[in-house]
Amino acid sequence: MNMAGTLQLSGRYTEAQSLYREGLATHRRVYGNEHPLVATALGNLGLVEHELHNERESERLFREALAIERKRYGESHLAVAISTSGLAKALQGQQRFTEAEQLFRQAITIERSVAGDKHPAVGVDTSNLAECLMDMQRYAEAEPLLLEAERLLIASSGEAHPRVLKTRRRLARLYRALNRPDRAAQYEHS
Repeated sequence: MNMAGTLQLSGRYTEAQSLYREGLATHRRVYGNEHPLVATALGNLGLVEHELHNERESERLFREALAIERKRYGESHLAVAISTSGLAKALQGQQRFTEAEQLFRQAITIERSVAGDKHPAVGVDTSNLAECLMDMQRYAEAEPLLLEAERLLIASSGEAHPRVLKTRRRLARLYRALNRPDRAAQYEHS
């Protein structure tokens, strides 16, 4: 893993942002604007911008990454699905929930067709879709998705993986919103 990724994982987003910007500029200079490594760099920076709540900038970066990836790979490629999911997160952060929902569903469809249910991205984006539905207070739709995401993520990543724990925190939040404290308690200390 590179230094920017390490900083990002440790929550040092501003420092990661600076390094990702430098990396993006270098990739553009070396490879040109249409290279897959440029798309990856755009996506990495887009995720950091999302973490910093710079959602419009995150959206712009993911749209540019998607344009490169779609031109290079077509619609059915894991890189397209990952950038589609990133764009959905940026839109969700802007409270554009209906657009985000549609994009999460597209990402999941691509991920399933390209990589199958065992790929962790399917579980992650199923959990992300459920969170988006919760943001719209569509709890009845979110619950089975979160339970499915938990199952998929345990199968792909193991019981104690941070992705599983994040999904369980979402389940606790869902059950608190549904006024089901006993169910919430099952997930709150995960």
